[in-house]
Amino acid sequence: MKRILKLTAILLILFSSQFTMAQDSIQVKSRKLTYSIGYSHLRMLDKQVTPLIYNANIIPIKIGYETKKGAGIWSFDLELGLGMNGSSAYNSRTVQRPYTNNEGGLEYEELELAKTAIIQQEINVQYLTMWNKFSTEKTQIYIGGKFKEFFSISMVPTAISVINELSVNPVIAVSHQINPSIKLKSSMSIPLTGLMIRLPYANDPADGKNGTFKAVYAMGTDFFTPLEYQRINFDIGIEKILSDKWTIGVQYDFYWLNYSKKGGISAYNNGITVKFLKTLKNK
Repeated sequence: MKRILKLTAILLILFSSQFTMAQDSIQVKSRKLTYSIGYSHLRMLDKQVTPLIYNANIIPIKIGYETKKGAGIWSFDLELGLGMNGSSAYNSRTVQRPYTNNEGGLEYEELELAKTAIIQQEINVQYLTMWNKFSTEKTQIYIGGKFKEFFSISMVPTAISVINELSVNPVIAVSHQINPSIKLKSSMSIPLTGLMIRLPYANDPADGKNGTFKAVYAMGTDFFTPLEYQRINFDIGIEKILSDKWTIGVQYDFYWLNYSKKGGISAYNNGITVKFLKTLKNK
């Protein structure tokens, strides 16, 4: 673990020393607020919880802040996603769940498993600096890093699945000026190291007849490297300036993840968002 932390620190120092040469090239300062809303589809297999694949339709809402000075860009964004989650194998099913009554006797209650709520939250703090060696007047290449916190929970009575990722991610981004009012932007990042936090238990109140019942106990928090956790975050979008104050954009978002510990998690998400960017006056 200490070796990985030292490697992370060395990489950050190398990035800052190699690419800060771009800081003197452009001295334009800007500040923007971003408001976004969209739709995304998540497909997840959480083997710790259940062998069933779950699908979710999510409405993500995001607010962000960006400040640019010279060739450096600091940004912060907070996203909240709400949606419905359910098994792809069963739209709705009724199962019998055993429980112990007050007298110590065994009884059964009927439980309907159907689509229920899923809640997701994501925080990103990011810094990028221009890579002058590969940038042109129309196309700018940026490199940097971000801290990501990603939380997802599927609510009962479906299988309880909880993921909380805290990670450090190298980032590469591209911005291409199509014309004076239209810009194409894209970025990609992968986690280098971090923490994965799970529920210390998993209990799927599913149907034992179909082999979908699981109840396990395991440690809830683990340090990970790329050997245990892989994730690709990718986005591409287009922005059009409407006025000195407002810009509108459309963006496609994708991520794929795989976590090998605690039974394993595999998931991918496709989404589309509409963005409204408000340029703030400089002080």
